[in-house]
Amino acid sequence: MKLEARGITVEGGGCHIVSNASLEISAGELVGLIGPNGAGKSTLLRALLGLQPRVGGTVLLDGAPFESFAPLERARRVAFLPQDRAVEWRLSVRDVIMLGRFPHRNGFAAPGAACEAAVDRALALVDCQTIADRDVTVLSGGERTRVLLARALAVEAPLLLVDEPITALDPYHQMHVMEILAGLARSGFGVLAVIHDLALAARFMDRIVLMSRGGVVASGPPAAVLDDAALDSVYHIAAMRGEKDGRPWMLPWRRTGQAETE
Repeated sequence: MKLEARGITVEGGGCHIVSNASLEISAGELVGLIGPNGAGKSTLLRALLGLQPRVGGTVLLDGAPFESFAPLERARRVAFLPQDRAVEWRLSVRDVIMLGRFPHRNGFAAPGAACEAAVDRALALVDCQTIADRDVTVLSGGERTRVLLARALAVEAPLLLVDEPITALDPYHQMHVMEILAGLARSGFGVLAVIHDLALAARFMDRIVLMSRGGVVASGPPAAVLDDAALDSVYHIAAMRGEKDGRPWMLPWRRTGQAETE
């Protein structure tokens, strides 16, 4: 399965928030969408899903216009973890994750065995079995992030779009979530993740799409996209680099200039 965005343009406040941006995500790859604050990453992600109106461009799912699929069919094919982690209802963790199974359920009928099994798998993936019965409104920010990720995972859609999936997580759980996303890609899922941590992006992503000022300025393997010139021109930073266990690593190290207002 393949999701393509071609020439996406989104306006807001009389200016272009995203301008002529194109990217694609296919089954079996983990793609990082990166860029400075205000570069348009979250807006582009929402425009891909039809959650943000666009004034130009097309979105294709396996070559067909995304809007041509019925809403439930879209929800079965593409799962989404938004940046907003608010949960207004006093539900148990398990019930929140079960909401991810709505596209597979018959209206408001009780969930069947397949849905219960999918929720069990999602709980296990994010290591939240021990809090399954807890009220989600009393969780820490990091716990809530993992639970909402589990809700998206419970859909078991072939494509997964996640917006800042490691926000509020401690280093252990940041690594854990990145391992989950990489494992999904190895299993044949397509994953597109907005991420700010360049070290983890370089470590885990198969491919990186770099945005700046609302446009896509580079796309390719992490080592090619996160080169010294791009880090300087887009992020105004320099990095340290090395190799560990046969794999390259990079660590943002110092500023090289004043960040611009995007």
